[in-house]
Amino acid sequence: MKPIKLLILILFSFILSCGTSSKQAAEYNDFVVETHTELGLYIDSLMIALNHQDSIIIRKYYDKLLAQSLQSIRDVEQNGVLKSDTSYFESVLSLFQAYNTIVKFEIDTLVYLQSLPPEVYTLERFRRTKSLNDSVKSRILQNFEVFSLEQEKFSKKYQLDLK
Repeated sequence: MKPIKLLILILFSFILSCGTSSKQAAEYNDFVVETHTELGLYIDSLMIALNHQDSIIIRKYYDKLLAQSLQSIRDVEQNGVLKSDTSYFESVLSLFQAYNTIVKFEIDTLVYLQSLPPEVYTLERFRRTKSLNDSVKSRILQNFEVFSLEQEKFSKKYQLDLK
């Protein structure tokens, strides 16, 4: 009878060691938060630059934002998936891919509109710029809310304290 108990104990220990620990989950989540924060700083910097209407500065910040949005995706892909939780990885990757799409299309158009000379500034350009700006904010918020729900599940699963 003892060999069976020993075998069960060894098997149970092996199963536990194969799962993701709270420490691993916390480190992974910290990586996600740091990556997201860094990308957010680039977005904020560009939005501030757009208000100054200096096309050289705007282009510089746009290029940095685009590079960082691509780097964020690569970082997430290289960091990989936690063994026991692919849904969080997928939501993180989806978030950064959505940000990249927003940067390449909507923010790129904003950059173009704001880089035009002041003498071609029209009411239509103003409306288009405002509409795009509102759309960017809305889409970023929507994608972040979807991600936040998955992050909340992840934090509960691994008993993480989200700040």
